Amino acid sequence: MGGIELVLARFARLVIISIGLAVTGCAQAPLNWLFPIGQEQAMMVSISTDGRYVITSHLGKSLLLWDIDKKSVEVVSNSANIYSAYFVPESEAFLWQDLQNTVRVTSLDGRDLLSFNHFPTYGHLISSDLRTYVASNNRWDLYVGFGDTMRPLKRGGAGPSFAGSGKLLNLSMDQQAEWLLSAGLPIEHRHPIEEYKPVDDPDRFSRFGGVILWNLDTLKPVRDLEGNRYKTYGEISPDGRWAIAGGENSAAFSWSLPDGERYRLGEAKIGLFIGCPDDWDPLRARECYDRSGIIPATASVHSSVFGIVFIHGSEYFLRFGKNSHGATLHRVGDPWPIKYFELGEYPKLVTYGSQYSRLQTIASSPESGTLVMAHATGGGISVYKFDPEALTLRRTWIVR
Repeated sequence: MGGIELVLARFARLVIISIGLAVTGCAQAPLNWLFPIGQEQAMMVSISTDGRYVITSHLGKSLLLWDIDKKSVEVVSNSANIYSAYFVPESEAFLWQDLQNTVRVTSLDGRDLLSFNHFPTYGHLISSDLRTYVASNNRWDLYVGFGDTMRPLKRGGAGPSFAGSGKLLNLSMDQQAEWLLSAGLPIEHRHPIEEYKPVDDPDRFSRFGGVILWNLDTLKPVRDLEGNRYKTYGEISPDGRWAIAGGENSAAFSWSLPDGERYRLGEAKIGLFIGCPDDWDPLRARECYDRSGIIPATASVHSSVFGIVFIHGSEYFLRFGKNSHGATLHRVGDPWPIKYFELGEYPKLVTYGSQYSRLQTIASSPESGTLVMAHATGGGISVYKFDPEALTLRRTWIVR
């Protein structure tokens, strides 16, 4: 190797090492640059229950299977619905839809365990026994089942919808497939939610676009989990006992299920909203908040909620803010944040920008304490590991 080539080679190696250290803050997270050529940003991310495998569907219509242990990735299909990647709970199989509208449950060894024709999905999920299937279309209509067994859960109204809001209707189901939580864009209503019809609602706008808890046995709404405004995100705990939701108005709440008792969560740097006194003045806004449980927060933590995932069983959950590279750790039942995590400023994570069509690109395995997040640009992901004893969150793998 000549002198110039040797200098360039050493410089390139130094740049790669420097970028790796800048991304991780340490040399513990392997940086993988061998990403499949031509892949575009992930639109859906889902992780297996054991935390080993991740399935992603991409804007370029690719479906990728990631092996976290082996630090490898393979292309499953180049003709996948971009909103269809979902790992079947407690299973070594994943759910997806091809561009011929065939929904498939495919095992890790490539066998189709179930397949059926369906409408183009804008988010779907299935229970571990493959008996309960729920899917949304671009109007945020919800259906349970497929083929002759398909029944509408929510339908009617011209909005809100994916087409109108640019946001996915995010769906969450508990381990027993008893409850379904849907979260979209709340529409104010004057009457109790029970007085509205989720199917064939005559109103122009559906009253079921907010954070709604559904009973999957009766196919009826249980309650409207109110409090959030604008675009919302909700998650139900694996044991089905809690629902957590937040939105663009920076408010976040937890609900005890099924009774629906609501608890407001404290906001970083601001405190817990307790209501304003009668003589409230905007110059004395602090009087509206309880600040007794505030802990020091970094500048990267924002209150506007972009995503929520459970990270250790049904005990701990993480809250992610818009335009933020931080995460807030909560313990279920406690309104106060207990810790803040820095997730790494580079590469920028999906939380940056107003990419609400990519809300489902933050995923976790509460059983293994594994978190996976897509990057803001490109097709890469970052993988993190949570330690419930030390209350740490460490990045273990970065794919650029």
